[in-house]
Amino acid sequence: GEALMFQVPEFTQFLREQYGGQGEEFWKNFYKDTHQEKRKELGAEGPAEIAERMRQFLRVVNRFANYYHRRYPERRLVPWIVSHGECLSSLSQNITGLETGDIHFGYNEAVVITDRQNELEAQIKNQKYGISLR
Repeated sequence: GEALMFQVPEFTQFLREQYGGQGEEFWKNFYKDTHQEKRKELGAEGPAEIAERMRQFLRVVNRFANYYHRRYPERRLVPWIVSHGECLSSLSQNITGLETGDIHFGYNEAVVITDRQNELEAQIKNQKYGISLR
């Protein structure tokens, strides 16, 4: 999915005006939620909301995968989910606790989440993190 902030063009326009376009400063300040008050006033989604939306989605995928493996234990299910960098960055920042500037996703980069007997692990930028989707 894409960040729902783009459905509030007033907010994205505000950020573009503040940071001279949609470059690195735009994204750094979006992830830091520098203009949280303005964002909330306009009703735009922020990084914490993106991370929570992604967690909810991944809980559904994980629940289905667990069901599938119980029903077909001889098979392997590999969900392949495509998203945008702002969603991956927000989720990864939330999972790891790292600062926003430490995690940035370009084209064709990924987060790999593995469930080994209900122990979830995320591989982000070649680092592994034990995670919870709760």
